[in-house]
Amino acid sequence: MDARSLLGGADFYALVVAEGRPYGADSTSARVMVSDDGGHTWQPRAGEAQLLDLAIDPTDPDQMVGVDLDRALAVSDDEGDSWGARGGCPQLVELEWTSSALVDLAAERSIIRSAHAGLTWNRPPRCRVRIHGVAKAVTRTPTPHRPLCTARATGGEPWS
Repeated sequence: MDARSLLGGADFYALVVAEGRPYGADSTSARVMVSDDGGHTWQPRAGEAQLLDLAIDPTDPDQMVGVDLDRALAVSDDEGDSWGARGGCPQLVELEWTSSALVDLAAERSIIRSAHAGLTWNRPPRCRVRIHGVAKAVTRTPTPHRPLCTARATGGEPWS
């Protein structure tokens, strides 16, 4: 498939780059697609998963997680060829997989993290959050003068 053939044939809810390769969560086919040539051509992975967001382990691109339509965690350990549900998670919104943890802006308007690929979640210490409106990005920022986690948003009421 060339890039033009995706026009109208794919609707990427999330795009992530891992090891120089773009991955997209396509809502049209309910599959993750990957490109080996910078997005000129795309190959769908075998597993089906309707994902609102996608995150990839920065040290192992075979390990993927996504936020499904129920705001639960979907997990793949074979680069999207199969997907399973991981229960016991809070409702998720926006995932980011950093070098040390999964970070998420949870539906209850707080930032949570998992050091165990989503098996357990907690609120990071020193994570002070005030989010306005709909979150656009979640970033881990470990410096002495800044909070551990920040979220960027636009408009709306403050989150507490």
